[in-house]
Amino acid sequence: MSVGEKHPVARTARWFERWCVRRADHVVTISSGFEREVVSMGAGDRVTTIPNWAPIVDLPVMDKRNEWAIANGVANRTVLLYSGTLGLKHRPEVLVELARRLFEVDSEAIVLVVSESIGAEWIEDQRTASDPLANLWVLPFQPFEELPQVLGAADLFIALLDAGAGEFSVPSKVLSYLCAGRPVLGLMPAKNAASIM
Repeated sequence: MSVGEKHPVARTARWFERWCVRRADHVVTISSGFEREVVSMGAGDRVTTIPNWAPIVDLPVMDKRNEWAIANGVANRTVLLYSGTLGLKHRPEVLVELARRLFEVDSEAIVLVVSESIGAEWIEDQRTASDPLANLWVLPFQPFEELPQVLGAADLFIALLDAGAGEFSVPSKVLSYLCAGRPVLGLMPAKNAASIM
């Protein structure tokens, strides 16, 4: 069971989501799986699906050694990057465990999380004096105009999604990752639309 499934806030948010769907005049989803989910919540035929997308023109492929990477001290490090929303359904506990295991193999490599959401806060709460997770860096969201350089600083991207959200949630960050031309390590259900890109 993931952090998200156990968290009282997640359960409350799920109840509120169903309440909103049942009372909405119309619901717009980003995938057919998500459409099936909101129909099961009571949306009926009041659903339109507009597939998720990435702003390809605004995300050119950048060199790893770029101005942002140098300014943030990552230009000469191996960087495993998670960028974007990090809710509990994205399984932040996996990033903590990845950082611990990565440190055993390469103490200079880092797991870099660029996010400001509940998952980023949860990661910060895991730090202790005996386990400071020194190779797990958390930065706030960066200005959009710097996003190509942020993505360019990565050697590998990370996409995570809990099995419970697997069919109807499409991590749009994967589309942005693909624009950056780096490999993506995805831990998500095989039926998720991002898994078959």
